Amino acid sequence: MAGTQLIYTDAPGAVPASYTVPPGSTIKLSSVFARMDGTGAGGSWAPTLDLLSQSGNLMARVAVTKNLAAGDSARVTWAPFLRRSRVAEDAGIEILATYAAQFAAADFTSSAGNTWQSSGWPPNSTITKVSATSYWLIVLNSDSQSGATTPDSIGVGLYIDGAQEQAAFAQPSRGSTIITNCFTKIVGLGNTSGSPYSAGNHTLDVQYWSVANRAPKLLCSTSCDLAIVEFEVTI
Repeated sequence: MAGTQLIYTDAPGAVPASYTVPPGSTIKLSSVFARMDGTGAGGSWAPTLDLLSQSGNLMARVAVTKNLAAGDSARVTWAPFLRRSRVAEDAGIEILATYAAQFAAADFTSSAGNTWQSSGWPPNSTITKVSATSYWLIVLNSDSQSGATTPDSIGVGLYIDGAQEQAAFAQPSRGSTIITNCFTKIVGLGNTSGSPYSAGNHTLDVQYWSVANRAPKLLCSTSCDLAIVEFEVTI
């Protein structure tokens, strides 16, 4: 007969209680309900459903997600075959928030050599993190105009809450030419990229470095981009 049917068996007494599919019958299991008396338990316990093959081999074991204390009783429903498949449907990431830097009012020109200088970019320097356990995907791409003469070494670094998170360097081979400093980093993946930042507001500051101070210019009014995506892994 098509449709869902209720199979009931009353099995008072000690566990394990069982139900055997009659010979010649085939069932498609949706859920199992049981009343369980834990007054005789000597310690914490977890109601568990076992599915066995015709030969008695264990095919599946489904326990409740929380242990019960000694003496507790419970009414338990197992419905593992009604759940969505996380691997098939939920795998991936959940994006919590995004940030995009605004252009500065003017470009920044280096005024000192061999030291990090705040460029004043981005003007929207506060980022709000939603979760304390999420990751940050950071992408920075910046153009500079080298000084009139070379050689020089130009660095662009992202500072978060006053500490350098990542920097990129370039060495222009000609004067008054356009060079690009860029990097991509994921923050929060344990030992490989540092611990996650806490939830709440954080300060962003892109700083500039020139070894010889030949007056290079960070083109943050037209040709610099900083994007940050906050995400969590959902599997």
